[in-house]
Amino acid sequence: MADIETVVKGVVAPLTTTITSTRVVRDAWKLALRPEDEYIESQVALEKLEFATSALGGLGAAAAPPAAGSVRSTSTVTVPLADSAGGSDSAALTVTLYGSGDVRGLDRAQIIRRYPTPGSTTAEETVLAHVEFDRPELPWAFSPAPQPGQPIKPWLALIVVPRMLVEWEPAAAGTAKAAWNFTVKPCADGTTELRTETRVLCADAATRRRFRTYWTLVAPFSGLIRREMLAAFRSAAESAPDASGH
Repeated sequence: MADIETVVKGVVAPLTTTITSTRVVRDAWKLALRPEDEYIESQVALEKLEFATSALGGLGAAAAPPAAGSVRSTSTVTVPLADSAGGSDSAALTVTLYGSGDVRGLDRAQIIRRYPTPGSTTAEETVLAHVEFDRPELPWAFSPAPQPGQPIKPWLALIVVPRMLVEWEPAAAGTAKAAWNFTVKPCADGTTELRTETRVLCADAATRRRFRTYWTLVAPFSGLIRREMLAAFRSAAESAPDASGH
């Protein structure tokens, strides 16, 4: 059987025999550099090194903060349109971005390096523990967009604590763990926004399917309880005296 290169040569004519122009890039994938521009790692000198507090790309970089009562950001994609008659228009679509609650796991290929390495017993305590990702924006990729002027918070963080203070408790098959939290955020108009969120971690796919059925039935009543609870918080906050005693 002929190899792939032989087949290609017999089907595709060489570029030099089909194009006579002199201003043609013969190999679009070849990077031609002068010898002085070649990258030599040992000869690279950093004149300035800046550390960024966050990194975002794609739709996340142009995302709008979550709407009231929502925890997910949105981003509007606008595509310009034009026709041969000179007419022009645009088409726009607003999409909802994934949030941290949609993440089920990380691709191992995204983890380039870890320090200390797993199982290490001789790591230097003076070296900062860290994880290096292939995509630098990963710790902020699923974070909700912040309000204008506010920094974006990572949805993923590395926590380092002494071993004697923690205990790993893997979830048993057929079980689920739930966490309920409240978030208080000051708004630009002087008011305060209070949010509640429930997160559930199912041990396996079968449990996740059963819980989804359960939550379909319970969700409306759970939402009603939350709204009543938030209304009670609002009533208590509005009736409480302010700093001036009024």
